[in-house]
Amino acid sequence: MEAPTPSKEYDELDQKWHRVLVQEDPAEACSDALDPANREKNRYFNVIPLNETRVKLSDGEPGDYVNASWIKPSTAYAHKLAYISAQAPVRKAIADFWRMIWQESVFIIVMLTKTTEHGQIKADQYWPKQLNISERISANLEIELQEEDNSQLEIVIRRIILRHLGDGSERYIDGICVSY
Repeated sequence: MEAPTPSKEYDELDQKWHRVLVQEDPAEACSDALDPANREKNRYFNVIPLNETRVKLSDGEPGDYVNASWIKPSTAYAHKLAYISAQAPVRKAIADFWRMIWQESVFIIVMLTKTTEHGQIKADQYWPKQLNISERISANLEIELQEEDNSQLEIVIRRIILRHLGDGSERYIDGICVSY
């Protein structure tokens, strides 16, 4: 089986977007994001997921919406190459963001922005402010900032513990913030 190439994957993604934007009604293709119950969970009105590719929360807590999309190449390697693209959650959606992290077994988060740029909030702080203090973030999840290393210029690496309160299990998540 032929390995996917970046240009082939880009072409497939470009074709999908063209189909949605030209052949379909964009409002219908993104109706879940535009639902009044979900609008406040979108940081920007024009950066919203397609219904067919969005990550759906299915953990039993109320609401299945988070502003995040699956990026899956259409190859035999899709299960190994899939990742999630999400905007930094607004304050109201932070619990949903962490529910998604738990549900999808995410172990690395890469943030490509500063929390504030030119006086404008670009990302609400979705990780704890203090080291080694647990914070409950949803009915079933608790989060703790274990380590923070900002010794590298414009790169911050965080080690976060995410705990499931129902069964007591925990996962370690590495958060990498690159802000050039």
